Amino acid sequence: MSAAAAPPSTHPHPQPAVVPGGTDCVSNKRLKLTTAAAGAAGAAGAEGAAGAEGGEPVASAAPLSVTAEGDSEAEHAVPFERWLLQMGEGAVYGDLAHSDRACVIWARILSFLPFEEQEALRLESVVLAKAMQLFMPVWVTVPPPPAAPPAAPPAAPPAAGKSKASGGELEGGSADAPPRANMTLAGALAIFQRFREREAKAAAAKGAAAKGAAAKGAAAKAEKRWFEIRLGTGAHKTGFKLANPLGSGVVSPGVVGGGDFRGLNLEGDGWDGLIISTPDVRAVYGEEGLVSVKILNGVQNIRARAFKGCSSLASVAFPDALQTIGWEAFKGCSSLASVSFPDALQTIGAEAFEECSSLASVVFPDALQTIGERAFYGCSSLASVAFPDALQTIGPSAFSGCIRLASVVFPGGALQTIGSNAFYGCIRLASVVFPGGALQTIGSYAFSGCSSLASVVFPGALQTIGEGAFCGCSSLDSVAFPDALQTIGDRAFSGCSSLASVAFPDALQTIGPSAFYGCIRLASVVFPDALQTIGERAFSGCSSLASVVFPDAFQTIGSNAFCGCIRLASVVFPDALQTIGYRAFCKCTNLRIVVFPDGLQAIGERAFSGCRSLASVVFPGALQTIGDCAFSWCSSLASVVFPSALQTIGSYAFYRCRSLASVVFPDALQTIRSKAFYGCSSLASVVFPDALQTIGEEAFYGCSSLASVAFPAGLQTIGEHAFSWCAFSGCVADHWRGGIL
Repeated sequence: MSAAAAPPSTHPHPQPAVVPGGTDCVSNKRLKLTTAAAGAAGAAGAEGAAGAEGGEPVASAAPLSVTAEGDSEAEHAVPFERWLLQMGEGAVYGDLAHSDRACVIWARILSFLPFEEQEALRLESVVLAKAMQLFMPVWVTVPPPPAAPPAAPPAAPPAAGKSKASGGELEGGSADAPPRANMTLAGALAIFQRFREREAKAAAAKGAAAKGAAAKGAAAKAEKRWFEIRLGTGAHKTGFKLANPLGSGVVSPGVVGGGDFRGLNLEGDGWDGLIISTPDVRAVYGEEGLVSVKILNGVQNIRARAFKGCSSLASVAFPDALQTIGWEAFKGCSSLASVSFPDALQTIGAEAFEECSSLASVVFPDALQTIGERAFYGCSSLASVAFPDALQTIGPSAFSGCIRLASVVFPGGALQTIGSNAFYGCIRLASVVFPGGALQTIGSYAFSGCSSLASVVFPGALQTIGEGAFCGCSSLDSVAFPDALQTIGDRAFSGCSSLASVAFPDALQTIGPSAFYGCIRLASVVFPDALQTIGERAFSGCSSLASVVFPDAFQTIGSNAFCGCIRLASVVFPDALQTIGYRAFCKCTNLRIVVFPDGLQAIGERAFSGCRSLASVVFPGALQTIGDCAFSWCSSLASVVFPSALQTIGSYAFYRCRSLASVVFPDALQTIRSKAFYGCSSLASVVFPDALQTIGEEAFYGCSSLASVAFPAGLQTIGEHAFSWCAFSGCVADHWRGGIL
């Protein structure tokens, strides 16, 4: 924006600098606005109206022209637009529709002055107008657009005092009310462009005459004048089109007024020095476009997309009564640096300030209740926020991507919900304190990726920490959960690589899948008595975890729950445990001792696969299933005691357990699946039960120490290569291909 003086206020409007007595400052001739194509009846009506007001200028319908009384209209008639552009030379300013009123006021003032003082005041007015020429705006008034006409009645001759002209219809053309021009906003914008062209030429001419570059710049700067378009009530079309925001290719007309501000984002450039005023807003334009907006008193709601994409907008002033800022209202206003909201504001809508990349400061009012989804998304310069006590909801992704946000003060009163991704990726946020209050839920991924977050204090009422809520908070070293907490969601603390200790509350019932996945410094956990479920991968990859204490009522350990906990040395399971899931303790390479409960019914696939330090296991009497690969690659496993109820040993169950020397199968066992004891090179003795029916393919393949076997009478199937590379009676039975007995 130009460094010229700030535009003067328009409330109240400055009085037009019209020469007392209704004369033009330059020509001292009385001016009259007429319609170039007006009929005789209309002209007579207009002149009659002028006479009724003592000869004041009268606005008429477009196309307008201006003539000096006493001269030939044919010789001196000029289009209204050109007259407007020329009036800078004559120092006539003001609202043309009201200049007659100003002249009446001057006439009344002058009637009380002697003739000499009248002439002196007239001369002073000319001097003042010339002096103020560079400081007062030029303005035009656009009346309210006409209402949609009713069904056309039968044609009738024009009534007395009214006149039709090509290009517009007179409004109120009676002797009691002089007619006004049906000027449109689009027409006024065209006039401004011509006005600015003329100003630029004049500035260039003076600059050329000035001496030196500095003098030229000063001359050009001094010539800059403001031009204001004042809109009446209602919606005015700018003449520009607005693209459909959903990308459907449909366009709509740009509109200003009637509560709609979207048309203020004018197309193209060249609007420097323009002011557009409506009963609701005052908009100021600079070299880059719209730079300043003042929303006037009385406005309670700013509609959706009101100023969306106004990338040059740097300043916004809100009215005291404002309650709601609509969806995408200021989205993409990348030059907006600070915002101070009024006390009455209650709602900031979804995406209202999204991608306002220069926004560094916001002050929220005490009455604010809702911050909508993505309201401040991507405000990469925002450094701190303090929320009011009345705030109830922070919407999903509300502050996501605010990479400079370092401080957040949460309210202690009404806040109930922090939405998903609310502070996602706020990489400078160092601490979060939730004071006591109503907050019950922290949404999924709410603080995910906040890599500087080192401490969190949760409120006492918190019940749920959502999925991924603190995922990737790599600086977080400890957390103390509130007593009311019941659920820790999936991936809630996944990747918190500095997290060394956690204290779970007594009410906790569920730890979701991958909740503490990859917390490589977490050394020990003690689970509360109310805990019922540990989800998949909940503590997978916690490579420092050495001690785990399960509650008595615990029933299920999910798949991969403790997979890769390479320092975990022993596990004692609670009596209520029924299921150990898939890969639950897979690759716990330091695990030496496990004590199974009596009620355990199933050990899932690969549950203890790769536990190469595990030396012995005693299975409980209720166990029915040992899943595929359950103890595969347990290279130190030397002793196994199977339960009496066991019916099936899964494929690869003890694959390559090279230290296993002997096994005694229970009486209920019916099936040994393929490769169950493949590669158990130390296995020297097996005793099969009478109920055994099937030995799968390669079940004992490579058991090179196995010298003899006794098959039960009920055995029906021995799979291919079931005993290949086993030593029978001193020889290797490498050609046994099995069959039906």
